[in-house]
Amino acid sequence: MLQVLLNGLVNGAIYSLVAVSVTLIFSILRIPHFGLGGVMVWGAFLAYVAVNLRLSFVWAVCLAALATAVLGVVVERLAFRKLRGASEDAMFVSAIGILIALENSAFLVWGMDSRSIPVEGLDFVISIAGVYLPAARALILVVATAAFLALHVYVRKTKTGKAMRAVAQHPAAAQLLGIPIDRIATFTFAIGSGLAGAAGALVGATFSFTPDMGGPSVVKAFVAVVLGGLGSVLGAIVGGIGLGLIDSLTQMYLSSEFKQAVSFGLLIVVLILRPWGLFGQRSMRADTTGHS
Repeated sequence: MLQVLLNGLVNGAIYSLVAVSVTLIFSILRIPHFGLGGVMVWGAFLAYVAVNLRLSFVWAVCLAALATAVLGVVVERLAFRKLRGASEDAMFVSAIGILIALENSAFLVWGMDSRSIPVEGLDFVISIAGVYLPAARALILVVATAAFLALHVYVRKTKTGKAMRAVAQHPAAAQLLGIPIDRIATFTFAIGSGLAGAAGALVGATFSFTPDMGGPSVVKAFVAVVLGGLGSVLGAIVGGIGLGLIDSLTQMYLSSEFKQAVSFGLLIVVLILRPWGLFGQRSMRADTTGHS
């Protein structure tokens, strides 16, 4: 059982990285950015190229995060800046277009063959009390934890991070106070896309990957976000880890074929019983439903 939970924790850490990137962009800019699945694909392939150029895996993850952060800034300016103030439906259509464009461009560059990222020097297994953890997976936990801590410090302690929180709480008031919305959008997309790119690199070191992995991965991330509560970074982390544990338990006691059914079934139950998620705040709409 401990082995299953540990495997789920590693998978959940990857889910959490993508979920945090999704909730960060949505909570600040109200953009349901499904295009992050395509950013994740490019993060995996860029890390793959970096490792094959003899860079260490840690540097490959950093390179993937930096490159996809730049990609995120480009995406924000080309696909979303002109739509600011438009409906979420328009944002959703644009995000799906970005996902398709990034996945297909990755296919044109690298083809559809399945690949994985070799992690040299970390091909040994750590054993503690009968529980086994490959060193590469232990590194994934370390990288994910470091990313979460760095994000927490950035958002809580820096001037830009505080401005991001202000925009998330009340965009109009933040703009009246002189906070540059365009600049905050740039930083938000850079951070969110960088996290998604790092998650793609970690996926590549754990599983095999192809250019079409982005769609299912970002859908799972949205499930984690809804489970944890829209707008809550802590909820995204807990939702991602919980989803990873559920997948591992389902694979052990049922079958890997039931993972999607169980995950989405749980999502439906949460939406019925607690539609604002585990850590989300109950909205005014929920409070006033049924009143004239």
